[in-house]
Amino acid sequence: MTNSELKYAYARKLMLNTVGSKQWCSGCNGPVDMFGDHGLCCEPAVRGLVRSVMHATLVSGLRECIKDASAAQGPHHRTIESMGTTEPHCANYLNHNGTMVRVIAREGEEIKEVKNRLDTGFKILDDDENVTQTVLIDATITATNRASYTQRKKYSKGEFADRGAADKRKEYETSGWDVENPPSGITVIAFAVESNGCLGKEATAVIEYLANKTGGNPNKIVHNIRQTTSVHIMKGRANQTNTNVKMSYTNHPRPEPREHQLTARGPQQTARGGSQPE
Repeated sequence: MTNSELKYAYARKLMLNTVGSKQWCSGCNGPVDMFGDHGLCCEPAVRGLVRSVMHATLVSGLRECIKDASAAQGPHHRTIESMGTTEPHCANYLNHNGTMVRVIAREGEEIKEVKNRLDTGFKILDDDENVTQTVLIDATITATNRASYTQRKKYSKGEFADRGAADKRKEYETSGWDVENPPSGITVIAFAVESNGCLGKEATAVIEYLANKTGGNPNKIVHNIRQTTSVHIMKGRANQTNTNVKMSYTNHPRPEPREHQLTARGPQQTARGGSQPE
């Protein structure tokens, strides 16, 4: 962790104020909570940038876990091959509106028509190191302080992450990519994580699978992978808060427009007892 990441992560862990005197949001002009989580669910704020910061950190940790699982098997008996930092093109693996669309990149050409990509993935190999299955992973982070979630009276562990995974699948369906019925040998995983660090069912299944393939004590390996993932989530939350404090949060709320003040308070009285026209 950098000094900035450690500062905010440490403050969050001890439930300290992470926003200082900047307790107002410049986007919606509403109050900000002491942990700075307001930016996760505030549309007028820099939500897109903030979510991108957290998302990039999570994907980095996920790629690291896949790489470690592949390296732990040794070079002579691999059953997992990491895709590295490559973002798989949907068109190279999935059906679009029922028809396979495969993009062939020619040397020196840019592929402009491909807009949808997944975050990472890995390939499952047989004893002869032939690819038998390709697992494509798209990570998503669900803010647990969204109004639609906080209105619920009861909370089940990982519930919001599973809802986030379902929403992610709907996004691909809206874009025309069939993730529910992919071609043979392709599996699509929505690796959903709640903003408090809890993993969804699909994410948990991926971690357990990687642990079982690396050899050794699966429970210990699952613990190590969860620990690595948790550190990257913590770094993402720290970067999220830091970004909001710099770009979205302010010391004072925005002043109301004068027209709104006159309407809300009524006509202002003049020194002679009359009133100013609206």
